[in-house]
Amino acid sequence: PDGVWKIYLPVLLVSVLVMGAARSVERRQRGQAIFIGAIVALGASNVLMAFGGGQAIALIGALIVFFSAFNILEASLPSLVSKAAPAEAKGTALGVYSSLQFLGIFAGGAAGGWLNQHAGSGGVFAFTIVLALLWLIGAVALRPARAS
Repeated sequence: PDGVWKIYLPVLLVSVLVMGAARSVERRQRGQAIFIGAIVALGASNVLMAFGGGQAIALIGALIVFFSAFNILEASLPSLVSKAAPAEAKGTALGVYSSLQFLGIFAGGAAGGWLNQHAGSGGVFAFTIVLALLWLIGAVALRPARAS
């Protein structure tokens, strides 16, 4: 539709501002809290879209939360990989990360399409909420990475 940009552009701009604020908090040694908070926000945005997506205000709020979390995670994950890898393996670790990221984009798109076809959008949201919960459990169990 012609007017989508009128929603998408402000949502994206607000999410970039939220990411900037989160990055300034992260510099004060709150990186793990920001990371875990972004995972929680990602799951919460899917819950909002699943149950409130029919209402414009709920959908816009869910999109702001989603893109804020997505932008934070998109910036944080390669940094975490780089911090966790030994100095001599940083390039390899980031190459593997990038390859798996693109494999995940393919697999996620294929799984989402299959789920949408067989279980509808509710099935897609249920799956993404479960994935966010599993990711949250794994993230809480991790120790913060140190710079090497």
